[in-house]
Amino acid sequence: MRLLHFNFPIWKPPHLTTKAKSWFLFSIVFLTTGLSFAQQKDIASTININSKQGIIAGTLLLADKATKPILVIFVSSVIGNNRDISGHKNSFVNFPALAERLKLCGISSFRFDNRGIEGSTGNNQTATIFTHADDVKAIYQYFKSNKKFKNFKIGLLGHSEGAASAEVAASNNKDISFLILLSAQGLSGWNFFKFQTEMYYKNLGEMIGEKKLADSLYQQNAGIQKNLYDSLNRYKDYNKIRESIKSYINLKTDSLSHSSRSEMEKLYTAWQSSQQIALKKFDPKLYLSKIKCPILSLNGDRDYSVEGITNLQEIEQVAKKSGNRHVTTKLLPNVDHYYRTLQEGPIWNLLDKKELFSSLASETICSWFENIKLDKQ
Repeated sequence: MRLLHFNFPIWKPPHLTTKAKSWFLFSIVFLTTGLSFAQQKDIASTININSKQGIIAGTLLLADKATKPILVIFVSSVIGNNRDISGHKNSFVNFPALAERLKLCGISSFRFDNRGIEGSTGNNQTATIFTHADDVKAIYQYFKSNKKFKNFKIGLLGHSEGAASAEVAASNNKDISFLILLSAQGLSGWNFFKFQTEMYYKNLGEMIGEKKLADSLYQQNAGIQKNLYDSLNRYKDYNKIRESIKSYINLKTDSLSHSSRSEMEKLYTAWQSSQQIALKKFDPKLYLSKIKCPILSLNGDRDYSVEGITNLQEIEQVAKKSGNRHVTTKLLPNVDHYYRTLQEGPIWNLLDKKELFSSLASETICSWFENIKLDKQ
């Protein structure tokens, strides 16, 4: 909480009667008490959590009044994200906006800087969905063991790659009360990522007005990527995977010009990072099948990174097949990957530039909390 300091000239009160003094003192007490209440209305605080990897820094936003004490831990994508975003510099989910919306529904939240970002220590460049899940577990245990939160139902909300980390964290912790997935993958490997490749070249063709050229580039690139996924599945050891990827790229680019080869090598350098290998090898079924708490999974029908219908169906089928009957999925119309509402037309055409987080998505989450039973913790 920020304290305000004012420098006023020293003032001496005039001579007052006993009755006037009483009213004067009452006014001072009333005003200062009112100021105190006003300052406490938005109860946000910075918290540093000690974990095995170091310090995890974040912001706790407590709801004013809550009929059901609930705490949601936000989980963003792994690389480069601080407590306020999940995504990239120019396109991201606005966590503060979501936190404020949940607060109005009586739901508290905690959002944190990822490992090695801003207030959190560690190395972000070596982080993966699994080390990220370890940090999420540490955060959960911090609040679970805190007496102030003993009556709270504590769960996770993960977006995109962060949803994968949330699934991993929830899969081996039966005490987690709920799991909210935003644009989570239900499919794995090339079956999941080929959609991103298709949409990238489709949008490229629309932008440059060369659909045939974009289709040709897609066919060429898709063939290469599928073979790279085969390399990922062939080995468990990350170093062997890197060697296999490098050998394949050298083989495919051997006949290309120096400039074309250089561009191709740059394109697939990211494939060799631990973060990308872990993400591309990730199989959500292994973790969703172990989660027994209530699950809410949302996706936008204008999401061009995660195809909504198929992935939502897969998440629901896997969870229910493993015995979880408390699974809710919903496809949100005109909502993109970063939970912004779009107009009909180009993917960058926002309906309302002032809307920081989809009102439909936040209303869906609040409504789900109102109707779901969170008896088990």
